[in-house]
Formats: sequence, structure tokens, C-alpha cells
Amino acid sequence: MSKAVDVESQVRIYVDYERPRYESFAIIIEWLLKEIRQRVAPLATVGVRPKEVASFAEKILRKAKYDDPVHQFADLCGGRLVVHTRMEKAAAEEMLVRCFKVFAREDKETVAEVNQFGYGSLHLDVCIGADFQETMRSMGIEMPDGISRAVRHVLEPRHDGGAIERKAEIQVRTDLQHVWADTLHDLLYKGGINMPKALQREANRLAAVLEEASNAIDGLVGKLSSYKVDHGAFLSVAELTGEKKRLVRLQGQKLSDKAHGEIALRLAKMARGIRDWRQAIAQEPWVEKMRGPKRDELRFVIAEARCRNSQDNPGSAEFSQGFADLEILAKPVTIQDEGLGEEDKLGEIANRVNSDQGSVSEKAFRATAMAELARARFLMRDGLNPAREARDLYFQAHLLEPGNPYVFCRYLHAQTIAQESRSSSVFMRAGIDQAIGVCRSHEQVGIELPFAHFTEAMFHAILGDLDSCLLSCIRGVATSNDPGLIREEITLFEELRTSLRGKNPQFAKQLLLVLRTLNLGLDVKTPLAATPDNGETKPVPKRESKYKALDTRIRGPVVIVAGTCDPKYHDGMVGYDALIAHALRGFSGTVYCGGSTVGVSAMVGDAVMATKAKNPGIALKAHWPGTLNSRDEKHPGYEFLPMPEAEGFTYAQPIQYWCDLLAAGIKPESVRVLGIGGGKIALFEYYLAFALGAKVGLLQGSGRSAARFAEGESWWSKAKTGRAVSLPKDKETLWNFLNVNPENLGLTEETIRKIEPAAKGLHESYRSKNLEAGVNKSLAPWESLDASLKISNYHQALHASKILGEADLEILPLALGAGEPVRDLVALLKSDGIDRLAEMEHGRWNVERLLEGWKWGPTKDIKERLNPCIVPWEQLEDGENGYKKYDRDLFINLPGVLEKSGLGIFKRAQSSAIPPENLNTALHGG
Repeated sequence: MSKAVDVESQVRIYVDYERPRYESFAIIIEWLLKEIRQRVAPLATVGVRPKEVASFAEKILRKAKYDDPVHQFADLCGGRLVVHTRMEKAAAEEMLVRCFKVFAREDKETVAEVNQFGYGSLHLDVCIGADFQETMRSMGIEMPDGISRAVRHVLEPRHDGGAIERKAEIQVRTDLQHVWADTLHDLLYKGGINMPKALQREANRLAAVLEEASNAIDGLVGKLSSYKVDHGAFLSVAELTGEKKRLVRLQGQKLSDKAHGEIALRLAKMARGIRDWRQAIAQEPWVEKMRGPKRDELRFVIAEARCRNSQDNPGSAEFSQGFADLEILAKPVTIQDEGLGEEDKLGEIANRVNSDQGSVSEKAFRATAMAELARARFLMRDGLNPAREARDLYFQAHLLEPGNPYVFCRYLHAQTIAQESRSSSVFMRAGIDQAIGVCRSHEQVGIELPFAHFTEAMFHAILGDLDSCLLSCIRGVATSNDPGLIREEITLFEELRTSLRGKNPQFAKQLLLVLRTLNLGLDVKTPLAATPDNGETKPVPKRESKYKALDTRIRGPVVIVAGTCDPKYHDGMVGYDALIAHALRGFSGTVYCGGSTVGVSAMVGDAVMATKAKNPGIALKAHWPGTLNSRDEKHPGYEFLPMPEAEGFTYAQPIQYWCDLLAAGIKPESVRVLGIGGGKIALFEYYLAFALGAKVGLLQGSGRSAARFAEGESWWSKAKTGRAVSLPKDKETLWNFLNVNPENLGLTEETIRKIEPAAKGLHESYRSKNLEAGVNKSLAPWESLDASLKISNYHQALHASKILGEADLEILPLALGAGEPVRDLVALLKSDGIDRLAEMEHGRWNVERLLEGWKWGPTKDIKERLNPCIVPWEQLEDGENGYKKYDRDLFINLPGVLEKSGLGIFKRAQSSAIPPENLNTALHGG
């Protein structure tokens, strides 16, 4: 210790003069930490205190390097903020750095040795600047009079009149870091003894566990937070509209200005989510009643809404006002020197933007506003080169928030248009790949949809990867609730195609496939009728697809069969011909397939030719390209629709047959797609059909694209349950999937009247055997049974009556039947005949369950919709307690069940059994 230090004098100065000022400093820090907590970490804990006199005296004796400790110590006042996550920790530091003058910073996480995991506090040594009150005001923080007095007290000079900057130490740490620091750190490192190596190793292991837990919490919280703020990720349009109505009602209550401001911001964001720009603009009166960042956030949503609402008239006053407000919020850099070259200009912009000292959150906000400003600038279409001016603004947005893939994509898109070249993508490949990775992480957890898919699509397009671009576009269509979003993507791709048409005509031509795909999505997603609040539906004229149809002579129902048509995979296709032939047995309607004499195309052609003589109602069509490889020959079973401009089998064929289907008025939800293996074009067919609303069935075990699509169900979304299913390799399951359409079961009023007694009898029989199973809505009495479950029983009864026709039997009222009813089907049909009927019923049950969202699982789980019985008939367990017995019992017990309902099974007076080829017509009530 220095001989110049008089401990007694130091303590006296501290007690009489300095400590009261540090007590005021503690009041300020506590107040400010609570303000920060309210903004960035609502559940954080705050602790503040000035240094105790005894502790001060002890530190003088321990720290010999100070000759005037009372004026040199930096920790005479201490504050601590304990937050939940590192994200909150970073946000708190950001605010502290803005509020105080920081003269020392140490983050223990970054300076720790490799074996020091746990003590990760952030330490800031701070003092109060002369502009403290002005800083608070600029941040939207109102400073009470008591705090103002405390600030003046802290800023007073020393006891001897000398100048001083009183310092305080503020620590920010997470909960788990706090556990380590408060519980173990002092025991391990401040005890004055060397810990045994065994205890040190144990401490290090525990610290590592805490750090890993902290990382996991940070990651999960980040994903959940993003998911929570992205309303479109978890609410349908109807739910968003309902939430909007609730907020409007809440806004009408007598609340504080602060509360109304919060509601206005939520309402504006909600309106933005459903593209209700007028509702967002209506929140403008609350802007002046708000303070801080949330005020600017509301101003941005309103400015964006003005530009979006009037984007078709960029010369309007509304658009101009929105543009001006965006310009104020974005604060773009402008370069006045027109003599600068292109590269020098961008370099100067980069220098100025990078010199910005704003916080991370401020830059992120400006980036969002800048990107919207760029979009508006491009729409104005005035000036010498609006594309380049928009590019410069997107460039600034990217510099402000380089990790934002959506801003980066718009910049790259604008750069490509401005240069009329994709050359920039070569130099930015690493950044593009990283941005695509961020988009995919968002897709995985279901946030930023459909923007993540569409943004990824644009990146792939600029890279020249048409295959990936198309699949991403289709995912975007599938996850879009608003046709306006698809329309915006069409505009972006149109701009890209137009700019590249001169220098890269071949690529521009390929982009037409992307545009046609997006327009199909727009056709399907655009409602045909509007339903206003009064509940009256106003029909609108039938929309016409942008693209010309080649054929509208299409008879429903429609089946599309896609899959492997490459000869090199021939050995893996053994056995599928019999399945396809059975699945198309008796089908009456239109079938689309490739048309060639190889693979799946050949199998479908052969099956149709074999059945067409008995069933002229089936039509098999193929869109045939003008240029083909020599091995591609036409199969004689097809009607060919020529596409002379198509060069080989490409994405153009499935796009065209969907154009034909929509133009013919075929509803996508009535279309069935059967997928058997396949390459990239088949994968595109599966994706496109799913996105447009068709039911897609992928045959298990067929591999390649069918397996790839089935494994990618994370993007299907639970809202689309049953739209894509994995079909067991079972002939009756395939037949039912292609032939029995749940949307139209032929259940006319007359049909229901005829089969209701049978359906009711089947239900009561099922109910009587399962009442001991406990509470289950499927066991309710017929009169109170859910409508969907009644339909299932109708379907079962209808199906049973039709398949009995194969045995020359029919169900009639007992009073109308000729002769005695059949009371023993086993005696009549023998066990093989019962098994045949049971197998057909099991195929029906498989499809019904799959389309309701069930899947195969080793044990039955109602909540997760898993069932071990969703397998081919031959794989079902047999025996007294096996599942095959359940399907057999349906027909064994059917005569008795029907008799209780006044019905019976009768042999037909004349041979009038329904031929197999007419089963499809019978099942559809034709």
C-alpha cells in the first residue's frame, strides 16, 4: 500500500461526502435498469447498492496501487441485471451503452480460459455524461423529477471543488451464469486455497453443462420468439381477421394513451398480416401519443400501408406521403457528385452507412424501412434509372442488416435488374448460400412464411438453378393464404425476366415456367366469390387462367399418375404393373400420364387398353413434346395433345395439363395423383399438385422422388392434413384412393335415404361392441353422431352394398326382397369369398384413415393419429384376436345387423352383379 494513502481520511470523505452521491447513483441505476427491463427483458431481476463502508475500507488495504481510492475506485456503486437469454443480455448492453459513458468493458465469456465455462458476466464501468437527460429524451424515456435531482447530485464536484467522473460497475448476466457466479465462483476462485484437481474437474464439467443448457435455451427462445411475432405462421386468415375484430373492440374501451398505442401497433401489424392496408392506415391518430421505438414502428407500418394501398397509382398524394415518411425513417445516404463512377458511388455509400454508430436494433429498423423505400422508389418509375436508384437503397438496407436474407435478396434482385446480368451472383455465392440456409431454418420452424420460400426461390433463380427455384416457388404457393403475396412474386420474376431477355434470352425463356407455375397458384388461391360481413355471398365472374389451355374436353373424375419412366430403373418396377392395372379397374374419367412406352407410362397405357373395351368411359391423355430422344415412343393407348415448342419431357407438361384442368373447371381438390418413384419432373408434379389442392398419394417402397416428397412433410403443415399420404403397397388401397372420392361420394338425398338404415345398423353394431372403450365421440348414439362420422358410416354401407354386387348380391328392404334373405354369408361365399370382401373393405378403411391424417405407427395413438393397421391386407395380424377378423366380422355379421334395420341381403333374381369395370360408376352414384 502506498504510504501517501491515509485510510482514516479516505473513509471519512467517503462517509461524509461521496457515499451520499453514490447512493443517488444507485437510485439512478436502479431506475434505468428497470426501464431497460421493461423494454428488453420483462422477467429480469435488478439489484443495486453502493459499496458498504467496511467493504470500502477493506478494499483500500487490499488494492495498494491506488493513492486516492475514494476518487479512483470504479465500483463504489454496483448494479446487476440478471436476464434469461444472451439475446436479452445483448439488448440490455446496447441500451446501457447508449445511456451511459462507458470507459471499460469486459465480457467474461470472451476472455475466459478453455477450462472456465461458467462465469460469463458482462462488466461495464460507466459514468453519467453531461447530456444524460437529453439522451433519455431521445430514447423516449421520461425522467422523473426525483431522478433528475439524483443526476445533479452525482454530477456535483468533489468535496474540494475538483472535477470528478463518478463511476459505477454494472453487471449483466443470464440466469445460469448467475447460478454459477453466485453459488460457486467465489468458493472456487476466492477462497485463498488451491482446489484439488478432482474438484476442479467436477466444477468444469458442471460449468460446461450450464453453458450448453444456456446455448440450448438461447436457440429455442430465439425460434419461439420469431414464431410468436410472425402471426401468419400460426394463424389462418379467418383467425387473423377474428383477432383484428377483437383488437378493434378493445380499442373502443377507455384506456391510457400508452395502452391504446400498444393496441394500435398490434392492430396495425395484424392488418399488415392480412394485407388490410386501410385498417393499418387508420391507426395514424395514435402515433403522436406514443414514444420511443414503438412510435417509429407504427409510423413505418402506416407509411408502408400507404404505399402498398396506392401502388397502382404512385403519383397519388397517398403514395407520396407514404414515400416521404419512409424516407424520414430510413435516413438514406444520398450522393450528390454525379461525376462518380458506379463502383466509386457504391463505395462512398458503403463508407457512410458503415460509419453509422446506431445500435443493432436501430440499424435493423432502418434496414426494413430502407427496403420498403426501395420498393416504392422502383414503383415510381420516374427519373433517369429507377432500377439503379432502387438498387442503391436496397444496397444500403443490406449494409445496415447484412444477416437479413430477405433484404439481401431484394438487393441482389435489384442489382441483377440494374446490370441486366446475373454476374453478381458469381461473386456473392458464399453470401447467397448462407442466406438460403437462414431461409431454410425459418422454413423448418414455420416462420416468415411464405416469404422464406419465395426468397429462397429468387436466390435459386439468380443462381440459375431452375429446379430448386420451381420447388421453392411451389412451397411458397402452398403456404400462402393471400393471393396478393403470390402476385407480388409474379411481379418480381416478371421484372427479372424482362431485364435479362436481351442478354440472356434462354434463361429468360426458362423463367416463363416459373411464372406459369406462380400464375397457376394465383388462379387457385384467388377466391371466386367474396363474402362480406353481412354473410351474403356475391358471385364474381369465373376467372380465366393467364395461359391458354390445349384441351378442355375433360371428363371427371381426374387421376394423374406420375413416376419412373427411365429404362435404367426398369428392374425396380417389377410388380407395379399389376397394382396399376387393378387400381384403374373400372375407372371412368380422365387419366393423365407421360405417354411413352417405358416405365410407369407404359404400365398405365397397358392397363387402360386392357380395360377400355369393357369400360369406354376412361380417357387416357398425354401432353407430347415436339422434340424427343429417339427412345421415347408413343404408347398406342393414349390420346396425345401436341406441344410443338416443348423440347423433350420437362416441367412444361405438368404445368400445361394443370392449365387445361383449371380452364375446364375441374376442382383441384377432386384430383388424385398417384406417385410411383420418379425423377425431378415427377417430384415437381407431386409438389405442384399438392400446392394446388389435389390429393397426392405416394406409393411406399417406390423410392426416389416419391420417397423424397414423403420424407419432406415438415413443410406440408398440419393445416393440410390428408392432402399428401403415403400409400401402402396394397391393391385395394390404391383402388380406393383413385376411385373413391370423399368430397363426392354420390351421397344424394335419395341415396342417403336408401342406405341410412344400413349405415345406422353398422354404427349401432360397432357401438355395442366398443362401449367399454370409454368416452369417444365415435361411440355417440346415431342421432347425436358427428356429421363427418355419419358420412363415414354412409360410405361404409355404400361400399359394402357395392362390393356385395361382385357376389351377385344386393341389399333390399325385407318387404321388397324376392325369396328368403341370406342369413349366412360364410356358407354362401365360403372363407375365400369373405376374405375377398374383407380385403376390399380394409382398402377402403386405409384410405379413409390416411385422408383424415392418420399414419402407420407401431401402436395406436389417437392423439398423434397413429395406427398399426394401416398396412396391406396380407400384413394384417390374423387369428382369433387379429385385425383381419375385424374386417371379416363386418360381413359375417352383416346379415344380422341389416335385419335389425329392416333390411336383408338377397340373391339377385337375374344375374345382375355389378361388373368390376362399373364399380367406379356405382360408387359415385352414376
